[in-house]
Amino acid sequence: MAKNVFLGKGLWDYVSGDEVRPRSIALATLGCGAVVGAGTSQVTLEQKKWDTKDSQAMAVIALTIKRTITPHIRSCSTSEDAWNTLQDMFGGRNAARIEFLKKQLDKIQMEEGDDIVEHLTKIRDEKFLSIDEVIPEKDLVSKTLNSLPPSYLTFQTSLTLSLRANPEPLHFEELVALLLQEDQSRKNNSLQVDGMDHALVVHNKNKGKESAHHSKSGAGQLVQDSLQRSLKLKNSLQTLCRILTLS
Repeated sequence: MAKNVFLGKGLWDYVSGDEVRPRSIALATLGCGAVVGAGTSQVTLEQKKWDTKDSQAMAVIALTIKRTITPHIRSCSTSEDAWNTLQDMFGGRNAARIEFLKKQLDKIQMEEGDDIVEHLTKIRDEKFLSIDEVIPEKDLVSKTLNSLPPSYLTFQTSLTLSLRANPEPLHFEELVALLLQEDQSRKNNSLQVDGMDHALVVHNKNKGKESAHHSKSGAGQLVQDSLQRSLKLKNSLQTLCRILTLS
C-alpha cells in the first residue's frame, strides 16, 4: 500500500534506488599547473531536482509510520536508506505475521455513538504497522466495513451492491472519504431533526397557551351569562311583588 502511494506521487524510483543521484561536477582550479576536474564540486540543477524529490519521499515515509518508529530513520540521509531500514525492521511477510495483523484489525470494532474519525485512526495505525504492503487493500476495506456498528447497515449494503456492479476495486482512502461524507450527512440530518423537534415544542406550547386562553375566556363568558340571568330573574320577581301588592 505504501508502495502505491509512492508510485502515485512519482517517487517510487527514488525510494527503491532505481533513480540514482547525479554525479557532482568539480570546478577546475585556475592558474599555473591547474588540474582539470580538481577543486570544489558544485551542486548541479539535476542534483537539486533529485534532492527535492528524495526529500518528498522522506516526508511521505515520515508521515506514514508511527512516531515511535521515527527515531529509527532519523539518521538516514536518503529515502532509500530509510526504506531499507524499515524493511529490515518490518520486512517479515510470512503467513504468521499477516495472520497476526488481521487478528489485530478484527479486534477493532466501532460502537454506536463512537467517533468515526477516531475509529478510522485506529485502523490506520494497524494498517501501517509495516511500511510495506502486508495486508491486501481489499481485505482492509472489507474488515473496515465489518467493523461498523448496526446503524451503518444501510450504508454497508448500498456500498456492497455498488461494488459488485463496479469492476474497479475500492481503495481504502476512498472508503475513508465515503465514511466521512456519511458521518457529515448524519450530523446534518440530526441538526434538522433537532430543529423540527424544537419547532414542534414551541408550537405545542403556543397551542396550549391559546387553548388555556380560550378556556379562560369561555369560563368568563359563562359567569357573565349566569349573572345576567340572575339579574333578569331578580327584576322579574320584583315586578311580580309590586303587582301583587297593588292588587
